[in-house]
Amino acid sequence: FTRLSVEQGIFDDKAFTIIDDGKGWLWLSSNKGVYRLSKGQLKAVVTGHRKTVDSVSYGAADGMRARECNFAGPNAAWQMSDGELWFSTIDGVAVINPSREGAMLEPVVVIESVEVDGVARALYETAILEPGVEDIEIHYSAPSFGTAGRMRYSYRLRGHEEHWSHVGSRRLAHFASLPPGKYEFEVVAENRDGLSSVRGASFEFVLRPRFVQTVLFYFLCAVVVFLLGLVLGLWRIRAMRQRQRELARLVGERTAQLADANRQLRDLSLRDPLTGLRNRRYLPECVDAELAEIQRLGYGGKAGGTSEDLDIVMMMVDLDHFKSVNDTWWHDAGDAVLKQVAEILLKVARVSDTMIRWGGEEFLVVAKKSDRNFAHLMAERLRQEIEGFEFDIGNDEPLRLTCSIGFACYPFATDTPLETADDSEHQRPLPWDTVLVLADQALYAAKYSSRNAWVGLFAGPTAMRPNADHRIRHEPAKMLESGELRAATSLPEINKLTWDE
Repeated sequence: FTRLSVEQGIFDDKAFTIIDDGKGWLWLSSNKGVYRLSKGQLKAVVTGHRKTVDSVSYGAADGMRARECNFAGPNAAWQMSDGELWFSTIDGVAVINPSREGAMLEPVVVIESVEVDGVARALYETAILEPGVEDIEIHYSAPSFGTAGRMRYSYRLRGHEEHWSHVGSRRLAHFASLPPGKYEFEVVAENRDGLSSVRGASFEFVLRPRFVQTVLFYFLCAVVVFLLGLVLGLWRIRAMRQRQRELARLVGERTAQLADANRQLRDLSLRDPLTGLRNRRYLPECVDAELAEIQRLGYGGKAGGTSEDLDIVMMMVDLDHFKSVNDTWWHDAGDAVLKQVAEILLKVARVSDTMIRWGGEEFLVVAKKSDRNFAHLMAERLRQEIEGFEFDIGNDEPLRLTCSIGFACYPFATDTPLETADDSEHQRPLPWDTVLVLADQALYAAKYSSRNAWVGLFAGPTAMRPNADHRIRHEPAKMLESGELRAATSLPEINKLTWDE
């Protein structure tokens, strides 16, 4: 079943009776009157080819003494043998012949009168109106015996606007303060069955201009303005040249100042205000520049699949139990710890490496132009430096902390070209942001397994299957078992790595 209501264009949600006239229409009665619906439109709405139906309703304007039908019994409506439809109303029986209803003629539109500033004008071929006309009113109608009140009119004034104005049943067009020119008024009508005028009515008129609206007047004004402008221009040329030289000097100074301020502002937007390290918004610029460099050098897909010192090692560093620092010694102590961790990172890393505060107590080290075979050495050194460091948090007792580290390298599989024409999942290299996810997974494996440890993830002997990014985020342990990933760790037993909290 499909429910149709006023939302789909039905005239009324109540339907007392329904009669099929055999001509493609359903006739319905309700307490708001009689209306008809197209069966074809109803089917189109049910099948989804239309959103609404067009309801045609009938009332006093169509000859009904009362439009209200309040009875829903078996004899509330009847179809006679000659096709007439009888409907019971609160004031007698209303009868309609659908055959005559469907044979309605197209409306004919006529212009009844034209008034110019309140004075009627004769309707001849083309009216010439004197300058200074303020108001023009045009009265029109479409004579009809049964549906005059339901006519819908549209008009336009060519020369003033080309689009049609739909004004409903209004039979008056008013125009005020029209500019001089030649105009043609056109009007058409449409009855309730959608039949439009085959030929509309029109009225042409010409509105003559005042002298101040003529081309000659505009020409004389242009000559005067030109002469005045010439005199003023010659007088101001010297002052303008001097002013331009002064402005050029000021613009040069301000441009230099603005460029310097923009550089400072951009640097501040990419730097963490607490530690002075770069923030995570800086990472795409850092990685993109390095990718362009290693692609230019042709790294990836060479014989043996290796190239010295062209790897990018992405190392995630997270302080263990950092929340207890803020909970015990407040956030000032936590900020002091983060600043000192930044100093340790700068000490351990190379000048070419990028240190990024990733968020909270988490840091990212982007080691460019590195060798993946030695990435674990940097991770171990960093772990030892933080483990052995005595953090000063402003009291007499130094604070000891440890960290967990996860890392992965880009390109992830060294035997896969960085740029390839092969579009298959097995040949396409992992993007750098997916490698960053691998490093993050390795970090959490170090945390969940022990803390104070590092874990690295590398490409395994088995080629990665499709949908690698989703599986890296949710199934790293299964990928290790299948040989798609290979792990290295500072923990004594690599088989006991824990990947879920």
